[in-house]
Amino acid sequence: NLAAFEESYGIYQRSIDTAISLVRGGQTDAAQNLVGGVSSQKAGAEASDALKRLVHAKEELARWRFDDAKSRADASTFHSVVLLCLALLFGALVWMLVAQSVFAPLERLRRAVEQLAAGEFDHHIPYCEYNSEVGALARSVVVLQGEAQKMEAQRWIKSHQASISNELQLARSFTDLANTFLSLVAPLIKVGHGVFYIMEEEQSQLRLLGSYAYRERKSLSQHFKLGQGLVGQCALERSPIIITQPPADYIRIGSSLGEASPRTIAVLPVMRNERLLAVLEIATFEHFGPSEQALLDALMPILAMSLEILERNGKTQKLLLETQHQAENMERQA
Repeated sequence: NLAAFEESYGIYQRSIDTAISLVRGGQTDAAQNLVGGVSSQKAGAEASDALKRLVHAKEELARWRFDDAKSRADASTFHSVVLLCLALLFGALVWMLVAQSVFAPLERLRRAVEQLAAGEFDHHIPYCEYNSEVGALARSVVVLQGEAQKMEAQRWIKSHQASISNELQLARSFTDLANTFLSLVAPLIKVGHGVFYIMEEEQSQLRLLGSYAYRERKSLSQHFKLGQGLVGQCALERSPIIITQPPADYIRIGSSLGEASPRTIAVLPVMRNERLLAVLEIATFEHFGPSEQALLDALMPILAMSLEILERNGKTQKLLLETQHQAENMERQA
């Protein structure tokens, strides 16, 4: 179109230039005839048509570029919206994962702290191996759990120690004292069998005073010399004897539901100021835990003191009876 316009316009321009030259030369009629001639008009019309086609082509090109730019803009907007939605979705997923990795451990730790507050001290504290704030918090809860367990163990020991001590003070005889001690201590430290031997210093022997959970008391040895059996050996050495995992045929702990071998047999001396007062032998289904051992260690001095008090009361009573007999004899002699 541009080439056709330039060609037609060139012909038309040359006609105009020729006409101007004719007018300057005084040939006006010839100039008018040339300008109004068919060739000149045809060249002008062709130039005009070529220019119109050129303008139309430019307009079409501009319109196409506009439509293309608009479609590209719409597509870009759509892609931007889609990417934004995907970014929001990805962000929400990441937030959920982060929340799950943070809030879930915190929730479990919160429940663990609530269990500690409720007195449940044996639950496992999770996430202690994490090298993060959650792991540090979990390890702090473990420290709190340990302190709570210690306090609970001390409370358990002190409360049972006080209650058993009060019960022992009410005993009026050695047999009553032995049976009371065994019946109160056995459920606490999971005793299956227990026997209590008192030391008779004049005969240098131990005499059976009480038993716990034996079907036939008469099957028990009533006396032990010093060094005889575990009981006599404990009395001779005046130190505890602990046997773990004894042979299956050594002793059987029985009930109406069945029998089983004990896991621990403990023979314990009852001492008061380096003086042997009694020997306690117990068989348990389980090994002594720290709390059970601490309770037993705390009760042995109380048991020894109670035995000594009963012994002194017996001697005092005997002395009173002898004094009364002497007074009666003196009165009869007078």
